[in-house]
Amino acid sequence: QVDETRKPATKARGNVLFLRGDQTGNVRIPAGRIVRTQPDGKGDIYRYVTDELAVLPEGAASVAVPATAEEYGQGANAAVGQICELVTPVEGISGVTNAADWLIEEGADAESDASLRRRYVLAWQSQAGVTRAAYEAAALSVPGVVDVYVADQHPRGEGTVDVVVQGAAGLPTASLLAEVRTALDSAIVINHDLLVKAPEPVTVPVKAVLELLSGDADAVKAEAENWVRSMFSYGDDPAIPRFSIGRDVVRDRLASGLVSIAGVKR
Repeated sequence: QVDETRKPATKARGNVLFLRGDQTGNVRIPAGRIVRTQPDGKGDIYRYVTDELAVLPEGAASVAVPATAEEYGQGANAAVGQICELVTPVEGISGVTNAADWLIEEGADAESDASLRRRYVLAWQSQAGVTRAAYEAAALSVPGVVDVYVADQHPRGEGTVDVVVQGAAGLPTASLLAEVRTALDSAIVINHDLLVKAPEPVTVPVKAVLELLSGDADAVKAEAENWVRSMFSYGDDPAIPRFSIGRDVVRDRLASGLVSIAGVKR
């Protein structure tokens, strides 16, 4: 018998950069200041509230202030520069932004049925001992972890095992990797040289020319771009044949979704 419960949704938390305006000297930034993103491709806006009092020191152009998303879910894992509006004015501050590594803790959606079923099967399989399934089950039990790849064929030499983790925001934060390591240490008697790490990011340029039968070109383009992005992001919709950790990018899989968009001929 195994006992697996659904992983809860979590809130994104990270460092937002507050940028100096014309004012000189120290600039006080009270706790509770609200910042937000511009509308994304779906029209959604995400807001964040600063967690603590911060001070922009005299002579500094910016200061990083920890802030937490108002809403739960992975949608608040903003891309670089997406947080760009200061809702609550702060005297001496001209604007806000977020760097590429701004996240401290990923926001995650409540676990889907498909993910829970996967972990339930892995939990059964892990009862056979220290197997790949056992590593996967332990890593996937951590909120914020959406996928994992276990390299158990001596990736760094005899007796080594690498656990490659994908977070809800893509590349995992250092805190998420530490939580996975703790989960593995707690669940498994490890006799291997274990390394928990992030995937190595690879840039994949995608250029597509679509011939249309009908429809608004801008709307079709936006839908096509969303399809391509979804192929490289996490999700368990069986209708989207996503590229998971370490998998080849196959052109025909990208094209199959593009030609299925209403109004696209080829």
